[in-house]
Amino acid sequence: MKKEYFANGLSGLRPVLAVVIFCVVVRARAGDAPLPLWLILIWGFVALTDWLDGVVARSERFGRTANGGTIDEICDKAAVNLVILALCCYSRISWYFFAIMLARDIFATIVRMRARKFGITVANEAKMPGKWKTGLQFLLVLVALCPAAWLGGADAMVIFFLSALAMGMSLVSGMQILLLTMNARDPSWLDGTGGKIGVPNWWSLGRMALAAVIPYIIATSPFGEVSYTAAVIVLAVAIATDAVDGHLARELKQFTKAGKALDPLSDKIIFYPVAIALFIATGGTFLVPGVETTAVRLVMWLSIILTVVRDLSFIVWFALEYKKLPGGIASSLWDKARMVTMCVWLSAMVLAICTQGLMIGDALAWIAFISLIVTGMTLSIASGAVAIVRVQQLKATLGKGVSE
Repeated sequence: MKKEYFANGLSGLRPVLAVVIFCVVVRARAGDAPLPLWLILIWGFVALTDWLDGVVARSERFGRTANGGTIDEICDKAAVNLVILALCCYSRISWYFFAIMLARDIFATIVRMRARKFGITVANEAKMPGKWKTGLQFLLVLVALCPAAWLGGADAMVIFFLSALAMGMSLVSGMQILLLTMNARDPSWLDGTGGKIGVPNWWSLGRMALAAVIPYIIATSPFGEVSYTAAVIVLAVAIATDAVDGHLARELKQFTKAGKALDPLSDKIIFYPVAIALFIATGGTFLVPGVETTAVRLVMWLSIILTVVRDLSFIVWFALEYKKLPGGIASSLWDKARMVTMCVWLSAMVLAICTQGLMIGDALAWIAFISLIVTGMTLSIASGAVAIVRVQQLKATLGKGVSE
């Protein structure tokens, strides 16, 4: 074997050893047996090869091959996802977190493959967040392979937080790859930050990652009786960052076309997963007062449909038309007001579940219902109409500028 292939050989060891761990874990699951401790040593060696192959590739004695970075990336994804899959089967890691992390890896791979067709490479710019994501996943697997007794009562909570961090970094790094790829094809996307993501956009990406934890908290109650309260706190923090990224953009003068798109998109990523989780948690009623009557049920579903249609229309328009606007278009005050009422609806709904059967729970249910009606029947229609007018005015201005 040529010496420059030595680093690739170390990378190739990772998926091979991951297959061994997978088989042992699945077999232990079938026999309801504890995991052998030697798996920790094997996984530690797997993690060591991820560091060692880079050292070898950078050394003058061995060197690297042209596709060494791609091989390293593929081996990382294969090894980590295979072992996490086994640990999901063993009930040590949640399927929810694994599904999101796996979807991110598939999505990022597709984006990179399409980018290479246009001669675009974003490996260097996106390297560090991707390494953090991989490092968190390695640490998550290491903890999950350890006996639960080693961490005592904190075992489940430690795995939850590591899973949430790994999932969050997966989402952030995946979106970073997408934005850098889009900007490589069209530099107007990150024109205000010199081709970098920029601090305001990092905040927006962080908001997306934070919001992704909320449905899991609602569905599984990892914090016991205070889980719904924790969900409201996380939701409040995610909403608060919506104001922070705009303030940072103005203070740092980092206005980008990507940022104007991320703001409404991140709002929707916050809203819909949480709304779906609440729909399931309430048996499809959203705790709407008098939902058993036809009129109230009709009002509820009409408000929901108008809200969804408004956002689906935005997504379709974004996919087809947004890239044609040189500087993008920022959210209007109507969009912001709509987001506020949507968040009031979600927060009141979560708190209403916590206090169900009490007088305050009934009051919160009414607040949630009224917020839903205002969101769907008033602000969704108004914000959609205002958006159409603004886009038409912007197109007219651009067309006038071209003609002149």
